[in-house]
Amino acid sequence: MTKTIKKLEKDRAVLQKKCEKTDITLIEMAEEVRDMTRAQSTEALVLTARLCGMLLGPIENQLQARYRIAQEAECASGSPVSRTTIRAKEAVG
Repeated sequence: MTKTIKKLEKDRAVLQKKCEKTDITLIEMAEEVRDMTRAQSTEALVLTARLCGMLLGPIENQLQARYRIAQEAECASGSPVSRTTIRAKEAVG
């Protein structure tokens, strides 16, 4: 019976070490998944920002041109200018 108890204690110690190693491995895997998720989120944000820049760049340029035309027209006339006037000036060049 003493041999059985000692053997069981050894088996228990071995299983505890395995459990500890498994716990550490699971923690490492969870950290790796978290890091990968963060990296993917960061990449997605960067791609979204680039896409927005690509899409909004021409629109921003167009708005700046319209604003410049409106300012020039207001300076020339001394009063606010309508959208129709701005569009007509854009068409002319």
